[in-house]
Amino acid sequence: MDRLDSLLASRLARRRLLALGGLAGGGAIAAAATPSRVRLMLAQGAEERPIAADFAGKKAMIVQRNRPPLLETPMEVFDRGVFTPNDQFCVRWHWADIPLEMDAQKFRLEIGGHVRQGH
Repeated sequence: MDRLDSLLASRLARRRLLALGGLAGGGAIAAAATPSRVRLMLAQGAEERPIAADFAGKKAMIVQRNRPPLLETPMEVFDRGVFTPNDQFCVRWHWADIPLEMDAQKFRLEIGGHVRQGH
């Protein structure tokens, strides 16, 4: 079983590496379709942030940090309507393991610890 775990870990690491390479290399392709930077008016003064459209499942997003991802919704999205589309909703990720794909049919959430069952 250790060999299988090792094989799976190496495949996941390779996927992450390719995804990060896509973030770096794909930026030039995305830059042609979207502006490459946005100027944010912050309390401490104006600061520029990169715009990226190469994160899986996302359109153009303001990149506050790319490892782990911290993506902000561009301000013009809020002018389009009351609801923020999923593909431009902010991303907050706090763990090192970033899932690159998910099968909603197979996903199961397991809750453990001091919880009551049977309600």
